[in-house]
Amino acid sequence: MKRKSEHSPKGRGLADRNLMTSLVRASQDEATAGSSGLTESEIYGNMFVFNFAGHDTTAHTFTFAIFFLAANPQVQDWVHEEVRQVLGDRDPSEWHYNADFPRLKRCLSIMLETPRLYTPVPVAKWTDREARQLSVGDKTVVIPPNTMVIPSYASVHTDPKYWGSDSLAWRPSRWINATAPSTTEHSSEHLINPQRGTFLGWSEGSRDYSNPTPRLAFRSRD
Repeated sequence: MKRKSEHSPKGRGLADRNLMTSLVRASQDEATAGSSGLTESEIYGNMFVFNFAGHDTTAHTFTFAIFFLAANPQVQDWVHEEVRQVLGDRDPSEWHYNADFPRLKRCLSIMLETPRLYTPVPVAKWTDREARQLSVGDKTVVIPPNTMVIPSYASVHTDPKYWGSDSLAWRPSRWINATAPSTTEHSSEHLINPQRGTFLGWSEGSRDYSNPTPRLAFRSRD
């Protein structure tokens, strides 16, 4: 007989809580509700995207995050304080993603500070068939057609001009802006929004809003 904690509120075992099962179940639920649901080809396509666009990059980020946490017990205490404030003594079955996840700002800062120093994927950009103009300060640089451009992520992410004199240090609290004097007042803390172009940890641009990689990494931290 399985313990109660091994089951979700709907009675489904933890063994069923994986991506493939969720995709199939969601498709079946939609089909039951009268919608067409996901086709088998679409399910395979989504699995391919998550495995190759989100799995390795997430694993890479977690590898360094765990290393940094192990080397910085004071950050562990800092994050633990937030988890206790947000989740308290509630049973995991009572946790609510939509309500609890956005409040874990310190946890999220870990997933922002880590790729700042160890970017999972240095994305290359192409000019395609047309030349492109790039404004750099008061200058305009023309990049020829069919040219691959790979930004120096390490240089951008460790520039003291944007990240301070300790830009080479792993300090997740740099992402938190506390509006109240006490840093223990969790409700007063807010994530900062870095200047555009200074943080490329998950690439940048409108495409990122549909990119599953950062969403998978942030969700996986649970």
